[in-house]
Amino acid sequence: QRRTAFELMSYPNMTVDDLAKVWPEIAELPIQVLEQVTIDAQYAVYLDRQQADIVAMRRDEARDIPEWLDYLSLPGLSAEMKQRLSTRRPATIAQAQAIEGVTPAAITLILSVVRRGSMRKAG
Repeated sequence: QRRTAFELMSYPNMTVDDLAKVWPEIAELPIQVLEQVTIDAQYAVYLDRQQADIVAMRRDEARDIPEWLDYLSLPGLSAEMKQRLSTRRPATIAQAQAIEGVTPAAITLILSVVRRGSMRKAG
């Protein structure tokens, strides 16, 4: 598979010297440029992953919570959290996240039920 020098630099064991064997002109670049490109390449993988997480989070925030969702029947939620969610009845995941005391774990549980489309246990 063909990869760019930038992609190859994201590999932990890849060095500028390794790349210069394939692309000799790389060795002619100023050391500061090579250092910055190496850092950028190594972090690019994490930044791409983080960007995907942001896109997924924004997509999930807009997701509607159906009326049939019964917070009182959700195993894994504390009694206090069940009460807060039942009282407020958020219409979207973003609204649920905005409720004080609602944890990321609770949001994950709600999302899993919404994605399944029913209160039945995942199996």
